[in-house]
Amino acid sequence: MFHFVRNLAYIGTKFAFYQFQRQAKNPKKTFDELWDKNFKFLKNSPFWSEKIKPDLDQMPITTYSDYKDKLEESLKLGRNLLNGEDVLFWAQSAGTTGKRKLFPLTKTYQSQFQKVTPVFVHNIIRTKKSFLKDPALYLASASMDEYSEKGTEIGFISYFNYKTIPGLLQKKYVWPSSLLENKEKFYHFKIHYVLSKNIGAIFSVTPLSILELKKEIDLRWRDVLQDLRAQDSPWQVSTKWLIHLEKTLSRPSWTFKELFPHLDFICCWKSSLCHYQLQELKPLLGDVDCLDAIYSATEGWVNVPLDGDIGGPYHPGSHIVEFIKVGEEIIKENLLKPWELEIGQDYEVFFTTAMGMIRYRLFDIVHCKGFYYQTPILYFKSKEGSQISLGLVTVGEDELVAAVSMSGMTLNPKTKFAPAKGEMGLVFYTDDPESVTEEQIKKIHQTLKEQNINYKIYADKNQLKEIQVARWPKDYQHILHAQTKPRIILQTSPERD
Repeated sequence: MFHFVRNLAYIGTKFAFYQFQRQAKNPKKTFDELWDKNFKFLKNSPFWSEKIKPDLDQMPITTYSDYKDKLEESLKLGRNLLNGEDVLFWAQSAGTTGKRKLFPLTKTYQSQFQKVTPVFVHNIIRTKKSFLKDPALYLASASMDEYSEKGTEIGFISYFNYKTIPGLLQKKYVWPSSLLENKEKFYHFKIHYVLSKNIGAIFSVTPLSILELKKEIDLRWRDVLQDLRAQDSPWQVSTKWLIHLEKTLSRPSWTFKELFPHLDFICCWKSSLCHYQLQELKPLLGDVDCLDAIYSATEGWVNVPLDGDIGGPYHPGSHIVEFIKVGEEIIKENLLKPWELEIGQDYEVFFTTAMGMIRYRLFDIVHCKGFYYQTPILYFKSKEGSQISLGLVTVGEDELVAAVSMSGMTLNPKTKFAPAKGEMGLVFYTDDPESVTEEQIKKIHQTLKEQNINYKIYADKNQLKEIQVARWPKDYQHILHAQTKPRIILQTSPERD
């Protein structure tokens, strides 16, 4: 059965892989063809009918504010006014700060962004010979049990993707899609399903989700094993497996490889702040490979990791992506095509997709590390604006990352910095301020002085206030979602409880 499923999956994704290779050899031709399709499609939409031009180079750069009103109107109508299609699902952006942003997933947009996944899956089948032999765990979000006025579901895109996984592959996943449809049932039983299988692969967006999984297993395993032993248990777990689980989980410490002997690899983001999460996770994995995950956002999916290293080639057939070199003015005249990038340089990215956004500024910065045929190999580096302005002093995210690490604290989405309100200084936000010691804060302050000459000058003049520690406001909890691109900077300080 294993070889039958694997062969079917291989054959089913083979064409997508070779089409990707052809497009990577001639990205300009694919770029022009995709813009022609998008133009013909979008010119009939209510939003673009009188604005769109046949030449993409004549179109201006846009941001979320250019679409905000029409998206809010679309939410009420159940129809995406940017492209004219009915909305299948409203995806909440995981990385949003402040008021959340909802993006309309429609049939045509879905056909674009989901072109990346079969290429990625095909490459895993080619390189990981045991893939699909054992169940795979995909750490997706559950239903938010929320709907628009027109009855369209609202949630995270990982939930939408889970529901639309081809049935053949879905049968090899640990969680049945029906489990994710009820969030109460999901949170109660998700660990039951995890511990009932000898898992062969774990897919996650960030390493943090896997770290959180381990914490939850440690917290709940005794109760879960009691349910798995029950005579009427629906999981049908063997006595041998139950003995193995109890023996492993009873130890003071355990690795994922010890718990799941068939575990071959995990897949998650490896760059940016995920690098630091991964350093915390690696000792808990055991002898397990780590593959980089697809660089994606709710507004579009970009690359296909192929070699196990950080990053992967941009998929020319998914969306139109343009770039501006970091440091250059954000004007349309500075936009570069994918084949024009330079190796070793950082760029901001701009998406044109069938969702109906044209030259949309995502505020993501990527690094070009090479080329695969004629298409650039990219990885996510940081969010644009990853600096905090304190008036006469600017502090970078890389400096804050180093300072927190030197203090002995662990980086995670629940630690963030923001400028203090009404004075020159930093506020350090955490969900557990009582655990932060005065010595750690002093160490952060001292490290910043050593790294940043302007910070030192104004700190020594006592013009920079001491770093304050504060608890996360309840209204900001949604930006701690484990599937967002990690960042530790907020441009404005939220109101505190």
